[in-house]
Amino acid sequence: MSNFFMLGPERVRWEIAAVAPSGPYRLSINLGPAGTVVEYFDDPTAALLREADIEAVLTQPHPVASSSLGLRIGRASSVTAAANHN
Repeated sequence: MSNFFMLGPERVRWEIAAVAPSGPYRLSINLGPAGTVVEYFDDPTAALLREADIEAVLTQPHPVASSSLGLRIGRASSVTAAANHN
């Protein structure tokens, strides 16, 4: 599953893909020059909820501390988290 949201004039693309037939599931959010956020989840619902959290934080009209990205990290069954910078 892939989609995007607008962050000002920029399109931020995200994708959820199964690593194996029954999981884990990889959430990738391409932030352009800032890099790519990659996280792994035991089920696709957790990945969708995490994407919604990140999108909500990034599209808020006022500046937010980067620590706010961990909003629901305790609820998600994340196996690994990584950031790739272009």
